[in-house]
Amino acid sequence: MKYLRVTVDGPYETDVLYVPLEDGQEYTQEELVRVGQDAVNDRYSWGIGDGPIDEDEVPEDERIGR
Repeated sequence: MKYLRVTVDGPYETDVLYVPLEDGQEYTQEELVRVGQDAVNDRYSWGIGDGPIDEDEVPEDERIGR
């Protein structure tokens, strides 16, 4: 059996997830990225809130540059 190692670097720690792959199946890079992203989404929750908010509601030190 083969596994995909997915390394998740967070601000405070690094997690390594090992995702089992189907025996005998060849994966494209796109498929491996999708498997890895699914593993991250299964392990960590996240959300986008209720929608766009005005700039004055966003703390300056928490803004991510564009």
